[in-house]
Amino acid sequence: MAALSDADFPTGFAYSDRERLKRVEAKLDQLLSKEERMSATLDALVAQVAATTTVEASAVAAFNGIAAQIATLAAQKEDADLAGLADKLKASAAALGAAVVANTPAAPAAPAS
Repeated sequence: MAALSDADFPTGFAYSDRERLKRVEAKLDQLLSKEERMSATLDALVAQVAATTTVEASAVAAFNGIAAQIATLAAQKEDADLAGLADKLKASAAALGAAVVANTPAAPAAPAS
């Protein structure tokens, strides 16, 4: 936005009023600039949260898959140690999943129309 010049004001405006309006305009420009930077920062943060959540969900799926494979092997071999290991992996997956849920922000409320 171009800065106001004296030609932008009607002839009835006093010099002090013009200067005040110019300062107001400058402050508005600063606020708009800050808002744009904040918006870009928020967009980057939202993208990072999405990427992190995806990775964490993949880790939960991997833990659960490995635990299922170990449990199947334990059942075939009737090995209590393997069954215990599968249970530990399931517990780790559950803890990781709970941490993801606890640290994922709620979706913002839809703006009122």
